[in-house]
Amino acid sequence: MFTLLVYLCFLFNLLLVIASTGSTPPYTPTDYILISCGSSSNSTSVDGRKWDGDVGSKFSPNDMANISSAVTATELGPSVSRAPFSSARIIRSQFSYTFPVSLGKKFLRLYFYPTSYSGGLNTTESFFNVNG
Repeated sequence: MFTLLVYLCFLFNLLLVIASTGSTPPYTPTDYILISCGSSSNSTSVDGRKWDGDVGSKFSPNDMANISSAVTATELGPSVSRAPFSSARIIRSQFSYTFPVSLGKKFLRLYFYPTSYSGGLNTTESFFNVNG
């Protein structure tokens, strides 16, 4: 009797897991924007994602050349994708990207690669913030 009860509890829990995982569809973003900071061209990463360069981008400020500099990584590991990790942007004053997005919750993911960049960037003195 005890074995039957344990078996029934196991089946019930298994059905709950199957029902709960099958009822929630995976998240599909309504706005999907990939920016490769400091890059002047569009590129594709090794995983197939298409990255837009921010130089001349519709998301970048018009005076970007006056308030920031594009720099390149001095070294990349052999397994590291050139996009988006081969370039970066050094910002010397207030700077904003503007993204037209639809209403609703958003996920913001920032990618960084721990290396040195041309232009003498001292990463220990670097900081940024994100406002929504």
